[in-house]
Amino acid sequence: MKFHFLKYRDERHAFGKGHEPGEGVFVASKDGKNEDDGYLVSFVYYHAERRSEMVIIDCGDFKKVVIPRVQILPRVPNGIHGMWLDEYVL
Repeated sequence: MKFHFLKYRDERHAFGKGHEPGEGVFVASKDGKNEDDGYLVSFVYYHAERRSEMVIIDCGDFKKVVIPRVQILPRVPNGIHGMWLDEYVL
């Protein structure tokens, strides 16, 4: 979910029934000019298949279809935490 505090509205990305997203990590675009120029990276658990995917969502168009999906056969537990470090931080 993305929330705009000044306009008091939210946008949600629907993964569908039985799909449970985890906590997302925001990755800013290298040359971004706006607050939401970047991507949200998250794991989504698919209950029926008992598997997870890493998904990347364009925050500029939050409702759009997920860009890439990386299939992960075992389940990634909810609550896993991570961060994005680009080459300049490393």
